[in-house]
Parts: sequence; structure tokens; C-alpha cells
Amino acid sequence: MRDTSGGISYRVTDGLALDKSYRQFASAGRKLGDPVVLDLSRLEYLNHEALLYLGALVRFRVLRNQDTLFELPKHQRVWEFMRAWNFPQFIAAVVGRPFGEVLTMDSRVRFERDQTSFPRYAKVIELPGGGLSELLPTGHFQITPIELSANPFRAATIAQASWLERHTLSILNAYLGGEGDRVGSLVVLEAVLNAAMHAEAQMAFTSSQIVLPHMQGPSGRRTLQIAVWDDGLPLAATLKRRTENGQTITSPAFEAVQETFRVRLIRSTGREEVRILHSGSSELPEDFPWLTVAAFMAGVTSLPDRPAQQPGKDDRGRDIGLNFPGMGLHYIRRNVLNLWNGSIRYWANSYRFSMRASDLQDYYDVMVQYRPRDSWPLQGNLLYLDIPLDGRRLGDTVDV
Repeated sequence: MRDTSGGISYRVTDGLALDKSYRQFASAGRKLGDPVVLDLSRLEYLNHEALLYLGALVRFRVLRNQDTLFELPKHQRVWEFMRAWNFPQFIAAVVGRPFGEVLTMDSRVRFERDQTSFPRYAKVIELPGGGLSELLPTGHFQITPIELSANPFRAATIAQASWLERHTLSILNAYLGGEGDRVGSLVVLEAVLNAAMHAEAQMAFTSSQIVLPHMQGPSGRRTLQIAVWDDGLPLAATLKRRTENGQTITSPAFEAVQETFRVRLIRSTGREEVRILHSGSSELPEDFPWLTVAAFMAGVTSLPDRPAQQPGKDDRGRDIGLNFPGMGLHYIRRNVLNLWNGSIRYWANSYRFSMRASDLQDYYDVMVQYRPRDSWPLQGNLLYLDIPLDGRRLGDTVDV
């Protein structure tokens, strides 16, 4: 990244590298409201997680009338990836202007002349036991708008359907112990529904990629990454608004599920604090970091009075347990963390949350970093769900 008076760039960019670029930007004496050029010209690889991150970064600045331009990658493979994932259309929607108007002069000329084709299919995974690599249309993975309407469940079911398509489902089943349908029916459905219902959201998008091991280095794992972003109020801010009005933020499910969250908070000063939060507790925390973690507990919701959808069955007719309001993030967490031994990351403004399941039953480890000096502030809610596709699971069954 660079500002208009100097250069800062990376050969490989992911969320962490983008965060680090803010410290370099600030150390050069620049202020947050100054014009910024996001220089991607030297990139040799762009991590999928960076796509929606860049949108959340730019949206924060757009809403505050701060100018941002892009310098496009010169590496053809990186640019093809961005085009295949609909990045130009995404940024155009974020800024409310044609993509060419947020490019530097050189990049604008290149963009307007660019007639090269880009991959229509994405290499996904090799079949278990050997065999040819499977291909899926990039359209399945690319950045896709979530319709924000009076019926958010419609947007969620549209997203769900693409993950239950037969060919896609066969690939997921091969790597997720025959439980691939849970990705669509209990993860994507709830994640999109959650984003579509966030207060003050004007836009929301989802994107995904199956990241192959060689893209992550020698220790990499084959991973399905699902990202969902909206520009609405953060989880904790939405809950806080309701409590300040003297209203409850829990449904009957809150007292019925007993789980423990060990939260380690690292503040901007470097000071650390550890708290143990219990679901079903008589009092919920009020401060932003702790209340955000509480939002992932069963039965915590800004809409506790919304009628429960009955019966509590998934698309295969299996009982999925409690189906009161406030169960969406619980369903996501139980499947991604407990069933598939994955991870959840949630980023809002300058807070960076990460969550994993502990070896102890119904126990979760949460890391929270507050980084106003070391990261770009992001607008809204950015959720990453990382599901390993290597057959290793914490358990054979999960009661969600």
C-alpha cells in the first residue's frame, strides 16, 4: 500500500499484510483522512481473504468522504484472479462509481484496454484416492451481492442452493465425511441470513475459494474459505443499542445451552486481559470486545422476539435441535469449529477476533486484538469461515 507521497507494497497480500500496511502509512506522517493509493502493482499472489477486506476498507473511507485509488497488479495471474472473482464490479458497488474512476491514470488506461480472457473454471481439489482434479465454475466462488430486502431468508436460500448443487455437493461430501450438505444448509444459509439482517446495512456480499496447500506454503492445508461482509452496524453495536433501550437480547435458547469461552484480549497498548464467559450467565458483558464474543452464544440476538421457525429440521429432515432466534452463529460455530476443526475470524473496525474449539468439550478459545495503530479500520462486519478439507474432525457427530 502507499499514500500519494510514497510507496509501500507487498509481493504477497493477505489480511495481515494489509493490516501492517497501515502502520507504515501512519509512520510516514499521513492521517487517515488523507488521499490513499492502494498499490497492488507488485503483487505476485493475492489471498482470497483480501478481496472483501479491501471492500470493507474502501467502504469505511467512502462513508467519510475520504479518497482512495487503486494501482492494479502487473502480474497477469493476480489480475486474472481478481477479474474472475468480480473484484472490479464489487469495488464499483462499494464506491458507487465505475471502477475506472477509482484507478490511477496508468491503471485506468490498462483497465480500459484490457481485453484478455480470464479463467472461467477454478481448479478445486483432487479426488480422494487419486484421480483428476475437479473443476468448478468461478461463478460459484466469485464475489456475489446479497440482496437486502424485506425477506432476507430469500437471499439466504439462494446462496444455500448453490452449495447444494449436485456436483459441488459431491466434492464437499468426499472431504467432509458425507456431511457436505451442512456447508449450504447450516453454514452459508445462516451466515448470509445474519448479514442480510444487520442493522443499517446498505450492501452485503459473499465470496469463497478452495485454497490449495501449495498456495499456503509447505505447511498449508486444503481449506474451504467462505467470506461474508456487510457494511452495517457491528454485532456488538447492534446488541448494545437494544440493551440501552432497556430491551432483552436473549431468547429461550440462551439458558438452554451451556458453553464456555476463554477470551484473551490484547489492547492497543499491548496490555492483555483474559476473561472466561459462560453462556446462559445471568449477566452479559457490555463492552464491545466481550459483547461481540457473546453474540456467538446460542440465543443472543437483537431480535429475540422473532418467531421461531418450526420444526427444527435441516434440508435432509434431520433434527438440528433448538430453533429459537439467535441460533444462527451457534449453528455456524458448532459445524465449522466442532465438527470440522476449522476456525472463525470476525473483523470489525480495528478489532480482529479469531475463534477455535478447545480440546475440552463445549469450550472455545477466542483471541481478540484491538489494533487502531496497526490496522485499517473496516466498515461493518467481515466474517471468515475456514473449513479444512483434509478429513480431520474433532468428532464424528455434532448436535447443533
